[in-house]
Amino acid sequence: MVGVVQNSRAIYAAGREIYHLQCARDEFGDRAVVNKLADRFHVLGDMNDLEAMARAVHLLEGVDRLIGREFDFKSMRHRLHQGSAAARKQEPFESPGSFAFA
Repeated sequence: MVGVVQNSRAIYAAGREIYHLQCARDEFGDRAVVNKLADRFHVLGDMNDLEAMARAVHLLEGVDRLIGREFDFKSMRHRLHQGSAAARKQEPFESPGSFAFA
């Protein structure tokens, strides 16, 4: 149940951020938003102006693709579950304290 609550909070927080991003795009245009994002990326990261601009553009493209549901995360999650079930059937049992992350 804790995971569901944390996931809900993440969705709410991300949704609000995407909402404000989309409002800024509508109000000021993509160019102004990309410039502001690039400025922020330049300040936060160790990247030059070109890299910061490319990252800003890729962020907006990613948001557009996310809104357009191009990633199909529901199907991806389902496939991961299927793969996990198959992997569990093949792997020998290990005690709960011996889980390792690849």
